[in-house]
Amino acid sequence: MTRSFSEQVRERDRRNVEKWGRQDFDVLLICTMEELGEIARARLEGESPERIRAEIIDAAALLRRLFIQAGHAPGREEPHGSDPD
Repeated sequence: MTRSFSEQVRERDRRNVEKWGRQDFDVLLICTMEELGEIARARLEGESPERIRAEIIDAAALLRRLFIQAGHAPGREEPHGSDPD
């Protein structure tokens, strides 16, 4: 069964945090911009729809984490707000 977009994004976000730990907002922003470039490159180079979708999931997971981090006070580990899901 195919997982929904939001399920895929949450899973990718979980794996990113597991692999890289919690990153600050600026690092996440830089990584997000890099992922957006990968989407553009995949599209312009004629990659498969599956590859483009995979890049979109990667970028969306970083955007999800940016959204969560936007609720953090500078220098704090825990967000002021809750997880978006």
